[in-house]
Amino acid sequence: DSNIQKVVPEQDWMKQTDAEFCEKERENLFYSQQSFKAEVATLKQHFNQSGGVHILQYMYGCSRDDETEQTEGFGQLGYNGENFLEYDMKTLTWKSLKQQPNFMQDEWNSDTSRLLFWKNYFTQTCIECLKKQVDNRKSTLMRTVPPSVSLLQKSPSSPVTCHATGFYPSGVMVFWQKDG
Repeated sequence: DSNIQKVVPEQDWMKQTDAEFCEKERENLFYSQQSFKAEVATLKQHFNQSGGVHILQYMYGCSRDDETEQTEGFGQLGYNGENFLEYDMKTLTWKSLKQQPNFMQDEWNSDTSRLLFWKNYFTQTCIECLKKQVDNRKSTLMRTVPPSVSLLQKSPSSPVTCHATGFYPSGVMVFWQKDG
């Protein structure tokens, strides 16, 4: 909640998260908010924009294969609807997706503390957070809900339609059995 500067868990699985994690997230989000403001100002200046609404979007995250324990991270920045910067996990650097704004690639890659932050984020912080959240959500993710089934027939001579809804997980197979 940006009004009170606190992380407020809304989902039941998120309420199981420890206070230390929430405080760490609050600090990260506060830092990100300040960083966003500075980066939007830099981009506006670079593109000679003085007014109007401009959107800076960070998209980042990670994945982990439980069987192989292989992990992957991704990071991308977009400005006003166009992606322009992407994190390269092989070189641990930021790559420009366009000729402009190459200045940001150079600036970010020359900032060793920023590079170290993202390397640590993608290889450790994000993975630890992902594991923690999956553990907290296991009861939700592993649940099974049987379908509600309705049989519909408009008239005695029309075909019968089976309608199954409300099931989880989504990959369910429904079989018809005559006299079953």
